[in-house]
Amino acid sequence: MPTLSELQALLRYAPEEGAFYWLVNHKHPKARVGLRAGRVNALGRAQIGIAGKQLFVHRLVWLFETGSWPVSMLDHINRDPLDNRFVNLRESTHALNGQNQSAIRCGKLLGTSWHKHKRQYIAAIKVAGVRHHLGYFNTEQAAHEAYLQAKQTYHPAGNLWL
Repeated sequence: MPTLSELQALLRYAPEEGAFYWLVNHKHPKARVGLRAGRVNALGRAQIGIAGKQLFVHRLVWLFETGSWPVSMLDHINRDPLDNRFVNLRESTHALNGQNQSAIRCGKLLGTSWHKHKRQYIAAIKVAGVRHHLGYFNTEQAAHEAYLQAKQTYHPAGNLWL
């Protein structure tokens, strides 16, 4: 991995944007002094090509802000993978990162499912890979509210936004 001093010779960091700009010209026509460095990959993550390696911008931001590479996974607090400002990043584990998700997935409220035979909604939450049943409810909204209450207890890293 390149060192911080090597990267500082190539890139200017703009903390208010969570972005980098080239300080030197490269062979690639889009890598010129003053231009924003990097591209968005197929997974929607910003990355910059340096010395034949693709480096994620959020990991570079962490390096420039703290002086060391992140030890573990980084989580985007607001769930926007292109918002690489340092205030939006936190070190995380895979499990904690999975807790930070949207309230709606595939058109359904998170933590809910339909029980065909009981004709009621089920609320459930996973904790350390184990599914915990929270009860049966007449409405999807009521099941979702039970899930949200349990999420506050069991998923401390979770932030729900619609």
